[in-house]
Amino acid sequence: MVNKAAYAAMLDTGNFILADNRSNHIWESFMDPTDTLLPTQVMERGGLLSSRRRENSYDKGSFQLRLLPDGNLVLNPIALPTEKAYDAYYISDTYDTANDTNSGFRLVFNKSGYLYVVLRNGNIKNLPSGSNLSPREFYYRVTLDVDGVFTQYANPKSPTNGSNWVQSWSPIWFVPRDICSDMKGNLGGGVCGFNSYCTLQSTGRPDCKCLPGFSLLDQDDKFSGCKQDYVQTCDPNAPNPEELYDMKLESNLVWRTSANYEELQPSNEVDCRQSRLSDCNCVVAITYSGSCCKKKLPLSSGKVDIST
Repeated sequence: MVNKAAYAAMLDTGNFILADNRSNHIWESFMDPTDTLLPTQVMERGGLLSSRRRENSYDKGSFQLRLLPDGNLVLNPIALPTEKAYDAYYISDTYDTANDTNSGFRLVFNKSGYLYVVLRNGNIKNLPSGSNLSPREFYYRVTLDVDGVFTQYANPKSPTNGSNWVQSWSPIWFVPRDICSDMKGNLGGGVCGFNSYCTLQSTGRPDCKCLPGFSLLDQDDKFSGCKQDYVQTCDPNAPNPEELYDMKLESNLVWRTSANYEELQPSNEVDCRQSRLSDCNCVVAITYSGSCCKKKLPLSSGKVDIST
């Protein structure tokens, strides 16, 4: 028998509840989170948060925070619409293969703004946190943002709290610290989508860009990936093919997980340029460590790497 709701209430914690006439909770928002946890909220094994598609859209996005059955807290990109999880780009290391009592079973965001994983033996593993501010003076939340970064925010309850604070949500801690580098899986388009590349801003957040000759699939969504503005024709018998194409040079870009269809070695930048212009199948080529790598499309998990 399903109890009927007698009333609804928004609790001081931010938990919205439906209760029966005996004040038993039939449903509560804290047990069905979307992209955010509030202080006093917990997440059990098997629980998850899903990012939004865009800042102004509540459609499900491409990233999830999950407390796995093995006890690890992980961040994953996912395939939509199936939600298949790809390789994690953050792992809490709260899984003990030899002794399950040393593994996590609950994620807690406590009333003081600290975030930690509770282990089955009663110990806790604190996650790095920016919570050194009084909860009497600040509101807190943790959110899996649209860019895949898991962030703790604080908002002063009064505009006089702290000379450097304004009355708005400000990030005080986040993981991963460099999502452009930490996302290394072979599947999916990476942080920014296919045929794009990721740059890390001074704030620690990713920015997404398209190569010359490419543009965003969705001009309102910089994480949507990029498409070719013009798909070149290929006639291997055309005379002087190097005169048919132009080449733009970009520095320090890598797509390490994207497959090559040809790799020339040894090869320098001049040789690679000439080979690329003579190959009507080639759209992107990378020179790296004495090799010329011609890339298959679509490209995935591109990033700026100043070490190259």
